[in-house]
Amino acid sequence: GPLGGLWVAVDEGLRSADLVVRHLPSGNAAPEGFDQNYQWALLNAAHLVVLVVAIALTVVAWRRIGVAHGLYSASILLLILSYPTEGFPLQGLPRYLLLDFPVILALVALTRDRPAARTWLIATLSAATMLGAIAFSRDIWLM
Repeated sequence: GPLGGLWVAVDEGLRSADLVVRHLPSGNAAPEGFDQNYQWALLNAAHLVVLVVAIALTVVAWRRIGVAHGLYSASILLLILSYPTEGFPLQGLPRYLLLDFPVILALVALTRDRPAARTWLIATLSAATMLGAIAFSRDIWLM
């Protein structure tokens, strides 16, 4: 269920973060690049951070936007956590969060009275969307 998926995601994400922080190859592993295990560990740790932010924004959506939007966002997170994959429990999390529009609405609600923060939010989301579109067009899709 979702609690088991959450446990697996947190456990794998923390172990992966530990691997990345403690055992980074020296010299940036040039010229052959990072080992595949380090790449997966970095993705696991990054996806755990994305999950924590999504959970926090779901709470914001519940409180500021309304219960219906909060339930929608929570149900998407519960579905993602219900079926974790072996070794990479949060695989596809960013793609699933594209459907979670209350998360974006929560970001908008947080920056409503802060014009400078809103400008940074729009610039950041625009840049991330552009990079995602370029990666997708080049057949380089990040998990």
